[in-house]
Amino acid sequence: MASVMESDQTLRAASLVGREALVEADTVQLAPGAPMRGELTAPSAGPISIEIVDSAGAIVRRTTVDAPSAGTVNWEWDGLDDAGNPSAGGQYTIRASIGTGKQAEALQVRMAGHVDSVSIEPHGLVLNLAGLGSHSLSAIRRVG
Repeated sequence: MASVMESDQTLRAASLVGREALVEADTVQLAPGAPMRGELTAPSAGPISIEIVDSAGAIVRRTTVDAPSAGTVNWEWDGLDDAGNPSAGGQYTIRASIGTGKQAEALQVRMAGHVDSVSIEPHGLVLNLAGLGSHSLSAIRRVG
């Protein structure tokens, strides 16, 4: 019976290949000029500061999204730096915060990635997301 359930779960997970999945992650590997999107959870209304940081620690883009109230806020990065030039390919870290100074609060970042494949591992099913690496099925927050 367990084998049948595992096969059923594997078939369902395989149907996710080619779709987009949202996962908690703050680091992504991107091609030159590639955009990225995701979401944050705002604890309250107000501006949310987002910084895109390259692998050398340099901030390549600063942007702000407005949280109209507490809850989910979508964000997007067009892949351009602050000067409007396409970013170099490589690893980027996304940092988000709400508030300023000593009142600033770091926010957990969730990023969307293309599901390239599904792996069956000893600890369960794993989705392999483009630029975001491997994440257990239970770590996926949403599939779209």
